[in-house]
Amino acid sequence: MVKNKNQQPDGENGSLGGRELGSILRDEREKQGLSYAQISEITRLQPHILEALEDGDWDRLPSPVLVKGFIHSYANTLGLEKGKVVELYQKAGPPKDTLPHPLVEPVKSKKVFFAILILLLVVAAAFYYFWKEHPIRTEEMTSPKTTSPVSVRGSEQTDIQQVAGRSRPIVLNEKNKMNLTHSTDLEAPDTGPVNEPSEGEDESTHSVRGEFPPEYVTDVKSETPELVLKANIRKRTWIKVFVDDREPKEYIFKPGSHPDWRAKKGFELVIGNAGGVELELNGKKIGKLGDPDRVVHLRLPKGYEGRGSQD
Repeated sequence: MVKNKNQQPDGENGSLGGRELGSILRDEREKQGLSYAQISEITRLQPHILEALEDGDWDRLPSPVLVKGFIHSYANTLGLEKGKVVELYQKAGPPKDTLPHPLVEPVKSKKVFFAILILLLVVAAAFYYFWKEHPIRTEEMTSPKTTSPVSVRGSEQTDIQQVAGRSRPIVLNEKNKMNLTHSTDLEAPDTGPVNEPSEGEDESTHSVRGEFPPEYVTDVKSETPELVLKANIRKRTWIKVFVDDREPKEYIFKPGSHPDWRAKKGFELVIGNAGGVELELNGKKIGKLGDPDRVVHLRLPKGYEGRGSQD
């Protein structure tokens, strides 16, 4: 359906070819009476990306690999021949490698890196030596001391104070010693209640436990998310992520990246390069997402409706 007019680009970065490609997309969209919003609903591409494709404004778009996926999805939605449209972009689009490379690798950065590395090794060795030479002292500093329950019970402290208070009048002069020889009223008070638990002691024990502030009691289950989605980026790709009912976020990841997201309900993703991403949900790997440079739209876990049910 798309005809290549074999027009050579006149200008830097193929501006003429870019206008030809953009005019084909725009004319077909207007011919079908579709708006940017309607195309965006189908392809999950932002309206400003669609507008940049039609204008041939490559500076507003990500890497050529992602743009090829965008054009593939856009042409498929309009019913155009995807292969010819992508071929037209390859002739009209910018060069694949547009990032500047340094002519000479800086030498100072290497020296600073090795200096920091040596310093870290020295600090680690010193810490290991100190820990090895003083293990008991370290244990005493880190381990909290536990006290006997008898020393913190209010009722026992009260009994001890009463014993101390009663023992003061026992100090008598020589005249009264003979009269008190056979007396049994001034014997040391019975300390039996101190050794035997009573209702008062239980109440004091509970009161001590209740003095801890409630903020130290945490609910671990409520803080742990139910779903964890991890990605292994093998090739440079663009990803748009919906987490639960929150606003979406867009990323451009480089190879070797390992991003992860956490959610309560589920995830909705639009991936610009399906063959360059591997996904893992709660430790379970997800199968092949699609071919390289293919734009895919998926919801996780299975059965999650996502924001699509609200639109």
